[in-house]
Amino acid sequence: MRKSGAVTSTTDNHPTLLRTPSRYGFPNARILPGKASDYVTEDHQGWLLVVTIGGGLVYFGPGPASVVRSPAPF
Repeated sequence: MRKSGAVTSTTDNHPTLLRTPSRYGFPNARILPGKASDYVTEDHQGWLLVVTIGGGLVYFGPGPASVVRSPAPF
């Protein structure tokens, strides 16, 4: 017997993004593995440090920089 209805997915199609400044006004974003909560952003005298919870370096450079969940799935 076949059931009909909505298909539910347990995967999140909204990736985590690292947003950093760009030179020409266009947004610069890089897809990161895991969730945004897996990353820590720290300010170091005008420079921003983004590390994983485990201490792995992701970004060190000028700000603003942020780690966010993408507003759109892809």
